[in-house]
Amino acid sequence: MPELHNTAVRGRGNCRMALYPSGSDVLTNKWFSYDKGTTALTQSMESEDIEVPSSDYEDDGQVLDSATIPGSMQYEITIRRFNAQTLAIALGAATANKKSVASTPVVDEPVTFDAGAAVKVGDYGAVTSVTAVDAATGLVDHTADIDVESGPGYFFVKPAQGTSLADGTDLLLDFTVEADAGYTIDPNTLPSDFRAALIWMGRNSLDSGRHVTHDIPMMTLRPTSSIDWQSDEPQTATFTGKPIKRTDKTYSTRTHWPDPA
Repeated sequence: MPELHNTAVRGRGNCRMALYPSGSDVLTNKWFSYDKGTTALTQSMESEDIEVPSSDYEDDGQVLDSATIPGSMQYEITIRRFNAQTLAIALGAATANKKSVASTPVVDEPVTFDAGAAVKVGDYGAVTSVTAVDAATGLVDHTADIDVESGPGYFFVKPAQGTSLADGTDLLLDFTVEADAGYTIDPNTLPSDFRAALIWMGRNSLDSGRHVTHDIPMMTLRPTSSIDWQSDEPQTATFTGKPIKRTDKTYSTRTHWPDPA
């Protein structure tokens, strides 16, 4: 048997992940990279400590022995860089939906004027060229009585400074929705059987940078951290998961360790 190669370990690497569609064991999603934004990939083994009590009446259930029963393996992944797909998983969504909205005119969108607050108009995004008329007659122009706030995913109408327009007045709005491209994410929609494949490709920086690879062909995956949208600090996201052995594999996880040169 050849002499084993001993070295300290300090890993640096990158994760790639692919997703399994719900109910399928076939990877149909492209592998995407965390772009070296993985700050932690922790592997641990669950265990359970049990005690063996005496069944003798006189011992009154005295503990005779104890044992630790090994449980399942689990992983914790922390990332600090996001694209649309990794952000979707961090928010508990299976995917980020690509959107492409062309510049679109909208005519006679109804809204009820509130003299004391902003009113959200539909699910429109950023708009331009907004005009308002009285819904009852379609003739009286109230464009000067309203102010508009709009951006990706929101469009609000609020009272203009100094307006005397009566609260509860029904208006009809004409406007143009600006062209928009990006993604929509619906948090908290992960299916219960959400699974992924993960490969960590790294190096042991304390061993001449030799390559180390950790392969997980299938695992459960769940976000376990929060995103503070208001924080001044860069956000991280943490996921936990357990390996699942595929029927076409002889292993649930596999680490490729280098042979010394």
